[in-house]
Amino acid sequence: MKCVWMVAVAAWLACCLPASALPLGYRVGMSTPDPGQEDCLAALVNSARTSRGVPVLVVNGLLHGAARAHSRDMALGGFFGHEDSAGRSFADRLVPLARTWIVGENIAVARSVDQAHAEFLGSAPHLVNMLDRRFTRLGVGVASVGLMGYAYTEDFAGPSMMP
Repeated sequence: MKCVWMVAVAAWLACCLPASALPLGYRVGMSTPDPGQEDCLAALVNSARTSRGVPVLVVNGLLHGAARAHSRDMALGGFFGHEDSAGRSFADRLVPLARTWIVGENIAVARSVDQAHAEFLGSAPHLVNMLDRRFTRLGVGVASVGLMGYAYTEDFAGPSMMP
């Protein structure tokens, strides 16, 4: 229970503080992606959407690459946040991939894909991203962070309503 509380506090603080202010406690020397967990989390997101009458998201290769890179960056850099190790926000990282799109991002550090998904569902801002009808594309990245489990990133995009 203590680990879940720490992750919840870190997730709340990530909205308010730069990434460098949220150290994971150590850096891992090597971090590997987990395609099985990535596929599972994408399926869980779409299941949450369909159970609420929201259309499914299409997995997008560019968003997938961005999400995977951010999860790995957090693991290797020893931080947790929406800014990457170069100080770029998620919007700075995603907008070049989808110039005329709106974007959103959910992040978590958890021991399992089920725990990460439960944390997203239990957090109003994360759930809003997950269920936002404006989003039509999804990329999921999962990277190992040693004893802490995995860093999870969900990147969302959809066409901008701007002319």
